Amino acid sequence: MHAALEHTYADDYLEIREQYRGVHLKAVWEAIERGELLLGGAMAKGPSPDC
Repeated sequence: MHAALEHTYADDYLEIREQYRGVHLKAVWEAIERGELLLGGAMAKGPSPDC
């Protein structure tokens, strides 16, 4: 099975992302270890820090 997640960035993305990043990366590494995730990353340009 293949899946792609598409989303839009909230206006305050750069301010709030750190509060979720650690939990997100922990879940990602656990999925990799279980063999459930083979590839991850952005498929498009993210928001500019100047936004």
